Parts: sequence; C-alpha cells; structure tokens
Amino acid sequence: METRRLVKTGAETYTISLPKQWVKQNKLNKGDLLFLKELGNKVELSTEAKDEKEKKEATITIDKKDVGSIRRETISAYINNSTEFVFIGDGLSKKLEDIRKILHNFLALEVVEQTQTKLVVKDYLDLKEFSLDNTLRRMDMLIKSIIADSKNALKEKGVSKSLVYRDYEVDKLFFLISRLVRSREIESKEAIEYWWMAKNLENIGDMVRDLSEKFEKLGDDFILELYDKIEEYYREAIKSHFSKDKKVADKLIANRPALLDEIDDAIEDKEIANKLKSIVNRSRNIAKIVLDS
Repeated sequence: METRRLVKTGAETYTISLPKQWVKQNKLNKGDLLFLKELGNKVELSTEAKDEKEKKEATITIDKKDVGSIRRETISAYINNSTEFVFIGDGLSKKLEDIRKILHNFLALEVVEQTQTKLVVKDYLDLKEFSLDNTLRRMDMLIKSIIADSKNALKEKGVSKSLVYRDYEVDKLFFLISRLVRSREIESKEAIEYWWMAKNLENIGDMVRDLSEKFEKLGDDFILELYDKIEEYYREAIKSHFSKDKKVADKLIANRPALLDEIDDAIEDKEIANKLKSIVNRSRNIAKIVLDS
C-alpha cells in the first residue's frame, strides 16, 4: 500500500498525486478526465464513467398467486433495485386493480405497456437525488402530522383521508430507505441503523393510523393527556437521534416502564393499550439506536 499526502491547492480544493505506474498502465495523459465515486469513507477512482442506474428486470408471474404473494414479490424486487417490473399471467385483468394498488406503495413507478396478459412498469427514480438522513426527516415530519390528525380523530370521532394518505407516504419512504441502503456501499452497521430507524418509524405510523380508526368508538376511558405524553416521548426520541444526544436517549429508556404502566392503568381496552405501548416501545428502540451508535 502506498501513502499519499493530501495537499490544499485552493479555497475548496484538495489534491493528491497518483502513482506513475498506474497512470502509465491506464494510458492517461495530462488533461484526461477521471471519475470519482464516494463509498462511505472511501473513494473509487475510475478512468470510465459508470452508469449509476444498472438496468435490472424483475418478472413476476401472477397466476396461481394471491395478492399477498404478488405484493411481497414486488416489494422484494423494488428494494433490491429492479428498474423494470413485468407482471405476466392469464389472470392479469382480474388482478389488475390489486396490482395497481401495490404499485402505489412505491415512488416514481409508471406503467409503460399493458396487454391482456402483460403489464410492464418502469422505475424512473433517481436514487442520487435522495439522502438517507433527509428521507428519515421526511418520515418524521409525516408521522408528527399523522399524530396531530389522530388527535382530531379522537376529538371529532372521525378519521381524515389525509391521515390515511400520509401513512401511505410513510410506507413509500420506508421502502425507499430499504432500497437506498442496498444501493449504496456503506458500512453494514450504518446500513442496519438506517433500516432499523426507518422500520420503527414506519411501525409508529401504522400504530397511529390504527388507533385513529379506533377513536371513533372510544369514550371517556381514553385520556388525551396520556396520548400527549406518548407523543412527547416519541418527539424526544427522534430528537435525540438527529442531535446524537445519548443522555436524552438513556433517560427515555429509563422512563419507558413507568409510561407503559400508566397506559395499562388508564386504558381498559387491551387492543388500544397494546397499540399505545407499541408506539412507546418503537420510540424506545430509536433511543436505543442512539445509545448504541
């Protein structure tokens, strides 16, 4: 392994020298272009530009499969960076509506061809436009707005369509993060942390949506003040992640048992109590990620 010293050559420019033998082997001359690709704390240097979006087709046969199987196969293909999805089968017309609903779970997919037995969908997503951190922040913003809407559902005994729509958006972003961690060569520990963060956020969104549907039937046994405490617990957990505050994360983990006991004491409906506790537990998982990072 050779060593090169980093040299500052301008206000925002740094250079390193290249080994003479490598330059000769690649037949490079002064003024030739080289291409850099960031790989975490590494940089890949190439003499040729590489197509970042490799074409990858996924063929999904739908005959003799239920909608759940088709959905799982589509999700797998999407998060493993397929760029074209081909659904084939004699029963396509009967399952077309279900397939279209499945496709709504993902960003930037567009139908480009359709026959009686074949549906071709292309992916127009440019992964280079998305960062993992910003995508997590978008998930957080959506979840906070879903919680706000769920409080209105509690007060007014009705679930807004915007709440359900935003929960779909959270799911889309979860699948996007699942895809991003597979498309980028980052350390396995970092990849696991991002995916686990996104999974907990997605689960919290689902729990809030499910609770909102239950609020129409709730009476005085549900205490809004308690729901405020649970919301604050989540807000502190996600804040500790973005600020990397291990002290706050540790405090939240220590406070979790008392909050869970408070839920059990206040809520008679076990299904509702379990969903509330799930929000707390998922928020605790976020704090644990911070503590262990």
